[in-house]
Amino acid sequence: MNAMLPLTPTRSDKAANLLSTAKALAPILARSRPLDRKLLSSTMTMCFGLTDAEGGWIWKDAYDASEAALVMQVRRLGQQFARLEDAPADIMTLAAAQTALCLTQTRRSDEQVQLDQFSTPLELASAC
Repeated sequence: MNAMLPLTPTRSDKAANLLSTAKALAPILARSRPLDRKLLSSTMTMCFGLTDAEGGWIWKDAYDASEAALVMQVRRLGQQFARLEDAPADIMTLAAAQTALCLTQTRRSDEQVQLDQFSTPLELASAC
């Protein structure tokens, strides 16, 4: 008897696919190139093996992957951020420049809107 394969990635596969997507996007951010919907969608499709229309992933997943890539970029720039320790305005400027390379999270499910699930922008998070 043939085992039925899941239609969507399992939880562990999803995490691995999101990490693969983030790792694929990080070098683009490292070159200060902005991410766009087409690039994010094609990278997610490549890593998940299905499109969003086929149910392989949702846009919230794509935004999570781009945020993970942004975190990788900020870690890469850690020494640059550390040198600016006494210049909070410069830290905010650098953080805003990095955030500007990512997409705004404009595609939201009804559930996300109901639960007020919005991401904290990097420059605001760095102020905390």
